[in-house]
Amino acid sequence: MPGSSGILAHPSCTEIVVCPVPGDTSRYYVFYNSQLCSRLYYSVVDLKLRNGNGDVSLINQSIDPSNNFAEGLELVKIPCTKNYWLLTYQCYKGFKRFKVDESGIHDGTLIKEFDSENHQGRGELDYHKGRLGYGITYRNKAFVCDFNPVSGIVSNSKTISFNSTVGIYGLEFSPDASKVYCTDLDNRDFFGNVATANLFSYDFNTSETQSWTIKNNGLSCGSQDPQGLGQIEIGKDQKLYIPHIEGCQVTVIENPNASNPTFSLINVNSILSTGVSDHIQSDFLDEDLSPPPSIAGDQNAIICKNDSLLLWTEYGPNYQYQWLKDQSIVVGANSFQLEAKSKGKYQVKVQTPYGCETTSPFYEVVEPDFSKVELGPDQMVCQGETVTLGLEAFDGKIEWSTGSSSKSISINESGVYWVRAFYGDCYESDTVSISFFDNTQIIIPNVFTPNGDSKNETFTIPNQNIPITLQIFNRWGTEIYRSNNYANDWNGNDLAVGIYFYKITSDYKCFTNRKGWVHLLK
Repeated sequence: MPGSSGILAHPSCTEIVVCPVPGDTSRYYVFYNSQLCSRLYYSVVDLKLRNGNGDVSLINQSIDPSNNFAEGLELVKIPCTKNYWLLTYQCYKGFKRFKVDESGIHDGTLIKEFDSENHQGRGELDYHKGRLGYGITYRNKAFVCDFNPVSGIVSNSKTISFNSTVGIYGLEFSPDASKVYCTDLDNRDFFGNVATANLFSYDFNTSETQSWTIKNNGLSCGSQDPQGLGQIEIGKDQKLYIPHIEGCQVTVIENPNASNPTFSLINVNSILSTGVSDHIQSDFLDEDLSPPPSIAGDQNAIICKNDSLLLWTEYGPNYQYQWLKDQSIVVGANSFQLEAKSKGKYQVKVQTPYGCETTSPFYEVVEPDFSKVELGPDQMVCQGETVTLGLEAFDGKIEWSTGSSSKSISINESGVYWVRAFYGDCYESDTVSISFFDNTQIIIPNVFTPNGDSKNETFTIPNQNIPITLQIFNRWGTEIYRSNNYANDWNGNDLAVGIYFYKITSDYKCFTNRKGWVHLLK
């Protein structure tokens, strides 16, 4: 950027750190010094300048100009705010913090007096998951402590010595912060070969240290092994990355939480220096800087009738959860997952270990609209006619009992027919009975015998599957029996044996009215 001309940052500085200006997403602070124990500065980059390409709008602004500071710098987000702590080591004095908020960069506060002897100010400063560490290069040791990102207070500090050759330079914590890893800046012998350990670790749970000798592994990058190992940075994949100083490989610690970690190498096409950009870590591993949670489901956000849908959000075990449905609390729903049993707009509220609360956007669960899946009542139609069954208003997949998948089917045989209408994995079904009435199948008997032998006891009209009206007359034309919905149950009503006359009528269009006689016998 043109405006950076004359910047006082030195190429050999261990760290340069960047954060947004709180409350302004287009401007960024850049913090640096001019190597070893020297003045601390900041510049401001404004991304709106140069037609959106960005430029330096403020350069080489001194911070605490009466004191010198070491190269190790760290920015720690203050939970539940847009603000940061700028952490550094004031030479010959101790660790200092500067609050960075919307009003600017505040005066520094000494938070831990430490090591008044001169160690020339070289080494990496790192924060992760409540731990702060500093590699003190020319004193062959590392300082570690707990750092509360809310209060900015240091506690439980200790110094760890390592058997390094020149001095501890790079420092990084494992993803779960159970271990700290450190590198040696230069451990070549007189002949330029790596002969001693240059990577170290300390386990906070067991107080045990480990060491490894990392070489150039045969890759031709000059005639010698690398000078040493540089900074260590954690990646989004939770692996640690370490450049070979004056080498052309990067060592990767594949499983840094493990008691016996494994390593791999990345080959590069140029000779490397000491640094790895700290922005690869940025905010993503800090559990209190997480963006608003998102909700995922084990299928599309569709819930079938009498079914449930599993919803979940992906956060760590130290979080607290509260699920909401239609903006009301779901009682007892305090897990990272929820079994949704009905439609609605779901959200999850997540509270971090430091008390920051954030709520997810709505995740709407819908139930399919099967209101148009209706075949209507059972039907009886005249023999020879055709019945059409259909779901013309339904847009989804359809299955019929006949094997058809079209919107409608034509029926010309009696039977029970069903349809299934699908919406995603859900479906609704309906069933209808279709009967074809054949008038020729109704043959009316001319005799019945109500004599108590349980045979032919009533005047029974076979194949009667429509409502009919039955009238019975004696020989003089007097109506002696009538049923407007005859159920084959007239037994003569204790009438005398003889001939009786009937009249059968129906409103059903296919039926032909009948008249005739029947002989009652006993």
